[in-house]
Amino acid sequence: RATYDVTPQDRLGVFAFGSYDYLAEDTVTGEQLTLFEAQFHRVDLRYDHLLPRGKLRTAFTLGRDASTVQQDRDVHSTLTAARTELEQRVAQDVLLRAGTDLALESFEVELGTSDLSPSALRLAEVFASRTDLTLGAHADVVLAIGPRLTLTPGLRVDLFGSRAISAWGLDPRLAVRAQASKRLALLTAFGVAHQAPSFVLPIPGVAPTGLAAGLQSALQNSFGAELSLGDGMLASATVFQNAFFGMTDPLGSLPPSLGGCPPGLFPDDTLAGDRVQQPTDASYCGPRFRSGTLGADRAGGSGQGADSRSGQRAADAFLVRTMGKAYGLELFFKRKLTKRLGGFFAYTLSRSTRSYEGRSYVATFDRTHVLNVALAYDLGRLLVWARGRRRPVADRVAPRLRWQASAPSVGGGARSSHSVFGCAMLT
Repeated sequence: RATYDVTPQDRLGVFAFGSYDYLAEDTVTGEQLTLFEAQFHRVDLRYDHLLPRGKLRTAFTLGRDASTVQQDRDVHSTLTAARTELEQRVAQDVLLRAGTDLALESFEVELGTSDLSPSALRLAEVFASRTDLTLGAHADVVLAIGPRLTLTPGLRVDLFGSRAISAWGLDPRLAVRAQASKRLALLTAFGVAHQAPSFVLPIPGVAPTGLAAGLQSALQNSFGAELSLGDGMLASATVFQNAFFGMTDPLGSLPPSLGGCPPGLFPDDTLAGDRVQQPTDASYCGPRFRSGTLGADRAGGSGQGADSRSGQRAADAFLVRTMGKAYGLELFFKRKLTKRLGGFFAYTLSRSTRSYEGRSYVATFDRTHVLNVALAYDLGRLLVWARGRRRPVADRVAPRLRWQASAPSVGGGARSSHSVFGCAMLT
């Protein structure tokens, strides 16, 4: 990150970041077999200009994503985007915020389709090479109605285009802040959101098509209270409920997995199964490959990959749309980092579910408990002697902790997971 002040009212900035991950396996021949490779890179160029009663930002973003699976099967995407952001004080009690954005993303997909099974070919069509266009505009107005009430109505409009198909998204929203007392404020918000089809996992360069079936949409609302505790401390509690429609969630369209299947078998109606444990009901398990689909070369014939029940159901799952909902409680506490001891505590208790064909069950990526804690303590200026001179080392220690836990699955064996992440930094 770097910035340069051209004039007292104008600033140029650049922000760049990226990541590269690689996983390979050594074979008996001494060669390396790529199992997974993923990378993404972004460069954001910004120009900020101060207005007499506001500010204006113009920015351009360039990006490159790539993922490789199974040596010669990879995807690449190139992003070119531009945006403007305006904040203008129209009157003493009226603040206008508006902006536009344009994004052009090209996908190049190489899957070696000549040896794919029929089901895999159907999936390849969902992730075809193409160029996607997104054009949007948004605005909201912060209205101070008296000393105790603030209304913020807003609207966002988006146009999505992919493979000669287009779709519109119209997203109204409203936020209200009511100052009940000097220290207590009540907050409520309602909004509609639309999104283009997305993949179940955030893999660089991987994004499905599917505008013919429409956009994903959500209705979101929340209500909370915010309490100022003094001495730079603030606490809040918020309840929320969201409803989702037309979701591209292949895992949400399949029933929960069974406890497991004998080796060589998969659950008859799931993406995959546990090959170690025995299932609670063996009648749900079937051969991995149907009779007649395997040849002498373990292929479907003519060099084509063999099809399977799980592959067919996986391909079907990517073409359906599901519904869902999420609701929960968020607790938040923070103390300003300008204090000697500062940081925040955030805990979320929530439940996320999916519904499809009359079934309703806990979502695959449901996280019932999520806890984030971060502390920063000002140690004063620490000095060390080096080559006869005193040099500063650090003036703040900032440990951080994140913990999350998922709920048991529904309809077949308990599933629970716990994750803890932590780090400490000297700055």
